[in-house]
Amino acid sequence: MDQDLSQLHQLFDHFTEPVLLKINEDFPYFNESARELLPFLSCLPESDINFVVSVVDQDFCVSSSHFSNGNLFFFRPLPPEKGINAQVLLDISPKLRDYLSSLSAATEQLENSLDQSGHLSLYERPLAIQEQAIHRLFQLVRYAEFTDPLSEVDYPASMLDFVSLCFDITDEAKYLAELADITLTCTCTPSLLLTMGNIDLLRQLILALLSNALKAAGTNGSVSMTLRHLNGRAILSVKDSGTVVASDRMPGLFRDSLPERLPLSDERSALGLYVARKIVSFYHGVIMAESRPDIG
Repeated sequence: MDQDLSQLHQLFDHFTEPVLLKINEDFPYFNESARELLPFLSCLPESDINFVVSVVDQDFCVSSSHFSNGNLFFFRPLPPEKGINAQVLLDISPKLRDYLSSLSAATEQLENSLDQSGHLSLYERPLAIQEQAIHRLFQLVRYAEFTDPLSEVDYPASMLDFVSLCFDITDEAKYLAELADITLTCTCTPSLLLTMGNIDLLRQLILALLSNALKAAGTNGSVSMTLRHLNGRAILSVKDSGTVVASDRMPGLFRDSLPERLPLSDERSALGLYVARKIVSFYHGVIMAESRPDIG
């Protein structure tokens, strides 16, 4: 083991990119670039895979390989992605949200009127397209609102039970999951996990992760959410049975720019994951994503 560590020091001590060795729950080797990441990396996967992680306000593409009874991780920083400036949307988002709410309410009234008159079946498809467009626009408004830095003034923290929150939101989402024939489960190792946080932000975090997973799982798929408590941190994992994310799309999952176009109906939207990343960063946490053919 000493010889292996000596070899790592010779090879990677001068690297500007973070490199570390994890064996079980210990880090017997890490270079100086990886030092500030260590407090956040207790939940690194124990397998030879590539994944993306957002930690300390920096996105990394991470590769790992087996080394000396553990895993050697290489963190490649991803450059800031240029995209559409969200400031314009941020400025108009309050009015836009009001207009969309009115349009959504009017659409619901129109559906009720058509249903009562017996003509709803003639307009189901255009109404469905309109409702989807409204939903996508709400997503963009929410995205724009989250481009502003989060503050404790706007989102004050209070004591809450994270376990109860996970179960409550899972129960709410099960109705939508059942409509799509998706199996949704939630498992929490601790029966009680008290933490300080803003319940609205944490709700949005869990909903964003579940929404992304449900869309990825597809009809007859499955989604599981697991909450663990490890080394003083809450580890929330969401897995889906969906298809593998293309390797060229992985680095952009958490990026902080608007897409050049709205995703097509059969594509996964990264907007929810962007919101999740912002909330996790606000609480000095870590968010990571991996995609494997045998898992999802």
